[in-house]
Amino acid sequence: MTLFSPLQIGNIQARNRLVRSATGESAAELDVGCPTEEMIELYAKVAAGGVGLIITGHTAVSIEGRCSDTMTAFYSDDFLPAFTRMAEASQAHGTPIVCQLNHGGRQVNPEHKHIRPLCPSPVEADDADFLPEELSASDIERIIDDFAKAAGRCKKAGFDGVQIHSAHGYLISQFNSALTNRRTDHWGGTPEKRRAFIAAVYRAMREDVGDDYPILVKQNVSDFHPEGLTEGEALAICKMLDEMGIAAIELSGGIAETIPIAFREQELKEKGEVVFFEREARAIRPEIRCPLILTGGIRTLATAERLLAEGTCDGVGLCRAMLEEPDLPLKWQRGQQ
Repeated sequence: MTLFSPLQIGNIQARNRLVRSATGESAAELDVGCPTEEMIELYAKVAAGGVGLIITGHTAVSIEGRCSDTMTAFYSDDFLPAFTRMAEASQAHGTPIVCQLNHGGRQVNPEHKHIRPLCPSPVEADDADFLPEELSASDIERIIDDFAKAAGRCKKAGFDGVQIHSAHGYLISQFNSALTNRRTDHWGGTPEKRRAFIAAVYRAMREDVGDDYPILVKQNVSDFHPEGLTEGEALAICKMLDEMGIAAIELSGGIAETIPIAFREQELKEKGEVVFFEREARAIRPEIRCPLILTGGIRTLATAERLLAEGTCDGVGLCRAMLEEPDLPLKWQRGQQ
């Protein structure tokens, strides 16, 4: 296995093991969420840079679940033409593209039009000046359905797969965490009940898109908060999803309050490159069968090759590095480090 050998994720075959990890574009139609021509051109440019697989920026499954007024969303069939052009822009360069689906939960800006802050329990974020609404049973069922319908739209639009966002303190991450999920009903009270929401989202998606359509997940390894998701709980979620048939797991970590800690900002400034979640990946990789993608802090060819050679992961996610150099994969393939 080398960095430029193919990577199989379900029925997706990526030409190499470099993955452009999701990066929010903040360029959708204002207050609506439909992709713009600017976004379509962005994905054509990234695809032309030689990456094996693209995961889009997070895309809200409902209008109230957008984090801001320019976040992408796919809650309407009216957006199918724009999303279809986005998928085709990547695939025209031989690059498969997966749409990341999300709901902001409490990590939203309620001052923006149509946005509604929701959370499993009414727990205010440290830097917020509003209390989120506790989700009703009916809202929970509606949002599960919203995830399924959005996945179905992605398939119709021609995306090669979808990715469930279960990281960074957004809604699914909030359900998984004891910090933000203090419910005592079917959806909370124990780690098993807290992860029932992501299991329900996966099952609902699978019913909509069928057995062969790839569904991936971006999963926190930890909330890096004393009251939040633990590494043991994260491993249990990964094992559960692997058994359910998830196509690939991408690792990340942190929530709004702890992202600087999870992303090791001080170390990154001092050293230039720090692999954020390498230790956790080494623990999770032997416990699952599906491909594991490791993202976070990877900036050099030598590090990417080392992680694969050591069996830490099966795919290498790039985010900031490709923001600076969209053609970085081609440069690495040519030996330009």
